[in-house]
Amino acid sequence: MKTKKKMDVVIIATLRPEILEITLSSFSKKLLHNYEVRAIVNVDSVGDADCSAEDVLNVCSRYFKNVVSRTPASASFSSAVEWCWSKVNSEIFLHLEDDWCLKKKVYPARIEKAFENKDVVSLRLNLKNNKEHLTDGSSVYATGLGLNPSFFRLSYIKKLLRDFDLSKDPEKQFSCNVQKLSKEKLPPPYPIFLIYGEPNESSYVIDTGKKWRKRIGLSKWSEKSTNGITWELKKNNFLRNLFSSIKYQLYLYYWKKMYCR
Repeated sequence: MKTKKKMDVVIIATLRPEILEITLSSFSKKLLHNYEVRAIVNVDSVGDADCSAEDVLNVCSRYFKNVVSRTPASASFSSAVEWCWSKVNSEIFLHLEDDWCLKKKVYPARIEKAFENKDVVSLRLNLKNNKEHLTDGSSVYATGLGLNPSFFRLSYIKKLLRDFDLSKDPEKQFSCNVQKLSKEKLPPPYPIFLIYGEPNESSYVIDTGKKWRKRIGLSKWSEKSTNGITWELKKNNFLRNLFSSIKYQLYLYYWKKMYCR
């Protein structure tokens, strides 16, 4: 029997086990069953009022034998990312927040081939059609670090952690210094950020979190926060909440039926 390669999977989670179930079901069936996974999970205590961090960790335990977790007293997306990244051991790891659905299979051989180039530091599963991004005809390039579901090279992430600023959006603070790509700059400047798949392939992931956030009126970034990047509840009226809730339940049914079987 062939030994599975080890891979750490970072999971940034809030109190929404129903959404997480879709994420882990779709990713396990279409990708993670190929690996021996260690899950590194941060659960921020914000989200569905009738759920607990234990509910979220119970979902993780159904999919992974090895779970390293943290449930901080206060919610901070930036702090969650920093803590999870600092616990990673595998040289190539998957950054996976709790609100993504994987639409189609991802193959380990294609991941390994991409990272054979030592200048490649990330491989992103794209939310949009690959034809919208720059390509040299074989590879598809991202303009910088993104927190869509992505495979990262740990040695690169360790360098970023030296200057990690908890008061800033993790994605934006590291992308601002990346040289922008253009057709005239291919091959791209280094390091290289790739997008998984062929140049004209359709998207690989669905952002399920947007519908969930609308249902409860939650925003990831609070500009008024006194302690940096955190989560913020918005005020919504009753009818808007009711409409968003019905729409959310319909999407849940669709995602489960289409991608989790």
